[in-house]
This record gives sequence, C-alpha cells and structure tokens, in this order.
Amino acid sequence: MIDLKGKVILVTGASRGIGAAIAQTLGTAHADVIVHYGHDQKGAEAVAKAIASSHQVQADLAIVGAAANLWSAAIAWKGKIDVVINNAGIAPAAGVAPAAGIGDDFETWSNAWQKRCR
Repeated sequence: MIDLKGKVILVTGASRGIGAAIAQTLGTAHADVIVHYGHDQKGAEAVAKAIASSHQVQADLAIVGAAANLWSAAIAWKGKIDVVINNAGIAPAAGVAPAAGIGDDFETWSNAWQKRCR
C-alpha cells in the first residue's frame, strides 16, 4: 500500500458508504483524514474513531456558502489540504407517487433539485 503520511485529505460524504470506506482506507495508508458529514454525526464519529489521525467537519453542502465554510474549517486543522475526494451527494425523490423517481422527466428532476438546494 502507498504511504500517505503527511498528506491531508478531505473526504466529503465520509460518514457512510463509499465515503466511509475511502476515508478508512486513506487512514490505513497513514493520511491525515478530514471526515466531512452533512447530517450523520454518529456515522462520522464512528469513521473518525477508526482513523489514527482524523478531524470531523459538518457542512450541509445543499446550503449556499456551506462549501466555503467547509473548506475554511477543514484547512484550519492542519493548515493545508493536499487532496479532495468529492464524494458527497444527494438523491432527492422527484416523483409525486412513492414509486416514482428514476423514470421522471428532466424538468421534474430539475425542479426537485432546485427545491433541495435552496
């Protein structure tokens, strides 16, 4: 495995799933990992606990200006960021019926996205 000692890596959406696996793998490679989370603080705490050198930062990236605040809080930890793993994402349900969603047209998805990102 590659040795990432001294590298500061920000992983967005690191509280669960692929982001958590990425953060933990980077920690195993001795990186200093910034564990970003939007809402799952307990998940982020569990991920960070498994990493020797980690720092948690909360930011709801659907809020205007949150990315700048995330960057400032993340860089304040070690004074630099060498790598950003942009893993955070959302998947709002676009359709009206509970089973609707994936087959909805572009306009429906676009409207759902705009409502979520306000």
